[in-house]
Amino acid sequence: MPPPDSFTSDTFGFNDGREAGLRDYIFSRADVETTLRNNPQAIIDAISAYTSQKGMITLGRVKINKCTDLLARLDPSPKTLVELGCYVGMSALAWGDALKKLNATTTSDQSQIPSQIPSGGASPCKVFTTELHKTFASIARDLIALAGLDDTVTVLEGPAKESLRALKATGQIDTVDVMFFDHWKDAYLPDLQACEDLGIFRKGSLILADNTDIPGTPDFNRYLEDSSTGQNKGRSGYQYHVERHETEAEMGLPMSSACPEKKNVKNWWEVSNYRNSGSPGSQFSI
Repeated sequence: MPPPDSFTSDTFGFNDGREAGLRDYIFSRADVETTLRNNPQAIIDAISAYTSQKGMITLGRVKINKCTDLLARLDPSPKTLVELGCYVGMSALAWGDALKKLNATTTSDQSQIPSQIPSGGASPCKVFTTELHKTFASIARDLIALAGLDDTVTVLEGPAKESLRALKATGQIDTVDVMFFDHWKDAYLPDLQACEDLGIFRKGSLILADNTDIPGTPDFNRYLEDSSTGQNKGRSGYQYHVERHETEAEMGLPMSSACPEKKNVKNWWEVSNYRNSGSPGSQFSI
């Protein structure tokens, strides 16, 4: 994602009419009601078909599948995810759909139902996604509503750091199960540190970050990698376990992963085993 207020027609293909064209394409399809309505995966496939033809940069099916596989490994299943960098909402659709599916009640023990589904039938899962650009945020909201995920996914308009502070201050989040970085690359490290300062990470949280090699986030990478080797413990005492996940996405962009935890906790490599210890930490994936 380019820096704030620098969207131009030649900046990674942003804000030149293709985003509005995507909305027109989706809602003008003959199968919008029969196939796309309340079907997040069908909408993701439709977005992919359009963006691949128009050269738009979205997360892509390969990375979405890899990320949702990482979410599925978390135990218990994640219920709260914050995404920094919504764009047209393709990845937000994937997160909302994945969290709802992972938290679907499968047990026959009816005593578990109240803890899974709050009174009133509200979704037990929450995805908050931030977007600087007003038009992009509007397009994302329309697609999220079409998918039937507007009870789960909320688009927050404005700078990511301000949205994080507001979410925390209003009690909409305390700690998160998953955090996804996919906005302006120079903001990765300061926004990671803002999350540390706000106490948003806890042990067992999964942090995802895209495009850390291309276009690259060297300061963010170094901060995490130094922590993983014990050279620093983060501003709030976090230590991160870092892994890399190579994908065969359209542009060949890599993914990888890492884990932070508090300095007073041993066996940080197995941080996911300490989710309820009361000491913040997270598992991180780029």
